[in-house]
Amino acid sequence: MLWIVIFAVLLSGVVAVNVAVLRLNLQLDRVSSDRTQLKADINELRRRPISVSCRRTRARPTSSGYRRSERTLACGSRRGGNHVPPARPPSS
Repeated sequence: MLWIVIFAVLLSGVVAVNVAVLRLNLQLDRVSSDRTQLKADINELRRRPISVSCRRTRARPTSSGYRRSERTLACGSRRGGNHVPPARPPSS
């Protein structure tokens, strides 16, 4: 009778390990497909022509910190252009 209990505990341990491995494989598959999609998106963005009016511009300092120029805002991600994030002031 004792051997049945021991066998049941061992079998449930094996099942628990298999379930954990299956969950990890599903998570890895999702991450892999996300990575593939991101690479495809990057390649698509690299193929798009860059408009002359959407050149990179430097952020201009103001009294309240740095801000993006109007040219950069006009070519922002809303229109699918190349978005240049604002420069951050050096940290002290």
